[in-house]
Amino acid sequence: MILYTPFFRYYTRTILQFQFVETLCKIADPDVPLHRCDFSGSKAGGEKLSQMLKLGSSLPWPKALKALTGDEEMSVTPLLRFFEPLKKWLEHQNKYNKDKIGWVI
Repeated sequence: MILYTPFFRYYTRTILQFQFVETLCKIADPDVPLHRCDFSGSKAGGEKLSQMLKLGSSLPWPKALKALTGDEEMSVTPLLRFFEPLKKWLEHQNKYNKDKIGWVI
């Protein structure tokens, strides 16, 4: 089981990262698309993140996640939202270039 732990942490970290980014972007600048958001100067966002981090291990991680995002479950939805403009652009390019998706046999 120990061998799988780093991979599990890697994937869950990425999912949680985009949940955090989406939440902090909504606080910092809710009118900016997620893929263009910069929350680095947001005092309100920093305070919200700080409150969650101060919990440390005093609560189970789903409760800490809820303290920041309002949701106790991990979700890939923010990740998909972040990359949606790129996905649309790639789909357009594939159509324009008449590229076929998949393996060429």
